[in-house]
Amino acid sequence: MMGRMPSQHAHKSHGFRPDPQDFAAAEGNLRQRGGRTVGAYLKACLKWCAEDPDAAIAAVDSRWPDIKPPGWPHAAPAPAAGANGAKAASGGHGKGDTDGKGDTDGS
Repeated sequence: MMGRMPSQHAHKSHGFRPDPQDFAAAEGNLRQRGGRTVGAYLKACLKWCAEDPDAAIAAVDSRWPDIKPPGWPHAAPAPAAGANGAKAASGGHGKGDTDGKGDTDGS
């Protein structure tokens, strides 16, 4: 068994999975406006946030994605105090619920 090769990159990789439609639209918009790449755009946004966080954060204030709980499958957040019903008590994850929507058909 061979050992794992260390990364040759100077910076740590940070991965995420954007919505495919959002990614495709952004990629097309960037291409039409100067041929920039999504990666270069994200690097520019990170630099902007590092240099002027108030302005950068305010610019995207209405577009923050929903926070997903850690782990897989995603654990449901704790129900609010006083919540009732089987769905609330189980966090919406019943037997056979494979997608976290509280149903058993996966839709």
